[in-house]
Amino acid sequence: MKFSNLVMATVSALMLSMTSAASMASIETEWRNDLTATLNDTTGLIGMVPGGQAKSVKLDGVNTTQYFDFGLRADEMVSKAEVNLNFTASPSLLANYSQLNVYLNDQLQRSISLQTVGLGKAVGLPVALDIKQLREVNRLSIEFVGHYQNICENPTNEVLWVTINPSSALTLTKHPLRLGNDLARFPAPFIQPNVNGLTTLPFVFTKSPSDVVKNAAAVMASLGGQIAQWRGIEYPVYFNEVPALQHFVVFATNEQRPDFLKDFGEFDGPQVIMADAPHSRFAKMLIVAGRHDADLLVAAKAFTASGQVLIGERFKVKNFKESAVRQPYDAPNWLPSEKTVTFAQLMQYPKQLTARGQSIQPVHLPLRLAPDLYMAGAGDMSMNLKYRYTKPLVGEQAQLQVRINETLIDSINLSVNEGKGEAEVELPAFEGALASTGEMGATLSAMNDLSFQLQYLTSHAEGSTENCKTVTLVSHQLEIEPTSTINLSGLYHYAKLPNLGMFTQSAFPFSKMADLSETAVLIPLNATASELTTMLNGVARISAATGLAGSKVMVTSDVNARSLVHKDLLVVGEMPLGLLDFEVDNAATLQQKVHDYVNLNRLNDKSIRTLLEEQLSVNADGGIASIVSLQSPFNKERTVVALVSEGESGSRILNAQLRYPMSMMNASGSVCVLTDTDSPCFDVGKSYFVGSIPWYQKIWKTVSDNPLILVVCAMLCAALMGYGIFYFMRRWIKGRA
Repeated sequence: MKFSNLVMATVSALMLSMTSAASMASIETEWRNDLTATLNDTTGLIGMVPGGQAKSVKLDGVNTTQYFDFGLRADEMVSKAEVNLNFTASPSLLANYSQLNVYLNDQLQRSISLQTVGLGKAVGLPVALDIKQLREVNRLSIEFVGHYQNICENPTNEVLWVTINPSSALTLTKHPLRLGNDLARFPAPFIQPNVNGLTTLPFVFTKSPSDVVKNAAAVMASLGGQIAQWRGIEYPVYFNEVPALQHFVVFATNEQRPDFLKDFGEFDGPQVIMADAPHSRFAKMLIVAGRHDADLLVAAKAFTASGQVLIGERFKVKNFKESAVRQPYDAPNWLPSEKTVTFAQLMQYPKQLTARGQSIQPVHLPLRLAPDLYMAGAGDMSMNLKYRYTKPLVGEQAQLQVRINETLIDSINLSVNEGKGEAEVELPAFEGALASTGEMGATLSAMNDLSFQLQYLTSHAEGSTENCKTVTLVSHQLEIEPTSTINLSGLYHYAKLPNLGMFTQSAFPFSKMADLSETAVLIPLNATASELTTMLNGVARISAATGLAGSKVMVTSDVNARSLVHKDLLVVGEMPLGLLDFEVDNAATLQQKVHDYVNLNRLNDKSIRTLLEEQLSVNADGGIASIVSLQSPFNKERTVVALVSEGESGSRILNAQLRYPMSMMNASGSVCVLTDTDSPCFDVGKSYFVGSIPWYQKIWKTVSDNPLILVVCAMLCAALMGYGIFYFMRRWIKGRA
């Protein structure tokens, strides 16, 4: 009996060990299968320079170090990291004493002796990085240690240099990882703000959605635009299909849901759920769910509301109340007028206003203004600047230079006795409207770059072998105090429209109300996937400009809706086939057709497709798209912006521009035609003004804009004065008689 028990125990132990081994093998195999899905991600080093505006990198005896920033996604693991470093070193260097040092997060990765690679020619060299030292946010730095003679060197000598060539790149070998279903990670893994570059986030519907579901999707898309900001985001649309190897957002109700969610269970109210995507070992899906379509809109609005605490895999909405409508021009990304603002309110990340090193690099502060600002008469645009700095050494001088859009607006000589200071700096005034771009000299535009640079004026002598003078470079530091303030007052909101430059740069006029409470999106009822993508990308671009999700946007397919009277309209649809040879007359015709579509008095139930399929007199090959702006036929103070394209090819061209908030910065006029090769713009149709200025300023503006009126007025004044003088003289002569 004891023997049989022993045998059974032994057999059970063997079976248990075999099961455990099989289980472990299964786990190990699953992990290895995930690792087989590898991706080699290569990014140019020049694009990783902080600020994103560098076009080249040159190191010398004073500027010895260049930093490159990059981030990692939470749902990816890096198994290999390598810098393909391409550089050219000065042929005048002493090769055996000169070197390049590569650091990752301040840890030395490799020291490259220039003696081994040669001077005066382009050199390509792979540098492996230690993946154990990678973090969520990383800094790669390259340090130049150069010498051109054995003794008595001058660090400012022009022969001390090395250039990092544009072909230099960072290559990361990545593997996807499956994260837990926890909304506390949001926006990860769907959107990763710490990673530069475009986010692609598919939206999945059962079929072409109703207006209410479109509205919910637009609200969710606006949240993505707010998070992605300048990096850009794109929303490809799928019907009843799982996007391959991607995180995605899906909209589902108890009545209508994609086939892959048919066994998910009933929804008892508006909610947002994070779950594993089907047929994928790592992808996630964000389910916007509810009992019916109205629940989806509630779930989307609640999810985008500020102050929400997200924990676990499911966010259930209970007793949701919408926030009050925001005030005009209070977009978080915009500098408010008629209000004093501290630099701390404009900073985008910690230490943004700090610079240190042997040669101080400029610190930058972006200033985005409401694009319809108008200066008439006296206005106050000033800064109260507070700063701290390293005191100059004996015999040195220091100067703080203030620039707007790379144009010098002030320079402040710094004291050698104090390490801090305060100054009043006047921003450049402008007459009339803002400049169309920030590249027009010392003036303000809707998008501006305010920069501060500390310069130490010193001289270094090399000496001679008999009289050697040693030079030690001192590290300096500049701190612009976050308590510094900027004030804009005495300005008006007044703009001449249509102006597509204001739309492409600042999403105006939709961005006037940052919550999009005065924006309506007009899109066909049975919209195609391409049209839905255009709508979502367009709304996301608006929210990227404002820095706020448009939770109050309205989406409709009803052109006769009474509520459109008080809305600015974003129209999405198709345009006539074949419009590559686009001229002014055709631009005017297209603008008129968009006007006819939204004109309540001239249309009954004509759909946008039927209307726009009426061919113009031009034929062409290839895709084409257009952005059209005009005065709303419902309200003279409202604007229509239409996003129209020809087929899949035209839609691709249009969405390639919409997904990047920094694209089309030079757009102008009322009609812009987009093709693969060119984007001409035309100023057609009648213009109109929105906003207000004092009546006497309107008179002066009318006269100044029309010299002929000024001449006529001058002649009338001269005639009246001449007649008055003649009449007075006649009376005076009669009085003497």
